[in-house]
Amino acid sequence: GSFIFLCTGNFLSATVALVGSVFPDLVEGVPSNSTSYRKRHRQFSHWFVPYLVFVIFTFILGIKLNSLFVDPEIVIAYLFNDYKLSYLSYIGFYFFLGSILHVVQDSFCGTVPSFNLRKRFGVSFFKVGSIEEYLIVFILAMLLIIASKILYF
Repeated sequence: GSFIFLCTGNFLSATVALVGSVFPDLVEGVPSNSTSYRKRHRQFSHWFVPYLVFVIFTFILGIKLNSLFVDPEIVIAYLFNDYKLSYLSYIGFYFFLGSILHVVQDSFCGTVPSFNLRKRFGVSFFKVGSIEEYLIVFILAMLLIIASKILYF
């Protein structure tokens, strides 16, 4: 969400992307240390290709409808008027962009499927849940907040 806010200066876009960023893990079910969960974790739900298809589709639709880069008030007005497709293109674009960003972030602490589901890519800079992860995330979040304050406030 903070990266999207930095790029857009828009709280609604950032919030929708934040919700979308948890989607790849939510569809896998409740996390556990069980073998069955570990085998299915970061498989199809972390394949960026379907998310990318939806991002491209909603981006093209949003450009045609002029609905991607508008004020939050206008987006909310779409919902209550006859502009449901504009609303869905806006929400869909930022939701699936958040999902892609989640997968990209996961590729820095393990592997995720590449274009081919059977091949994986990624690196292990740190282990999920480690102090290194929290420190890196904290530093990056602070840098994004500082950058957004410089750009938007």
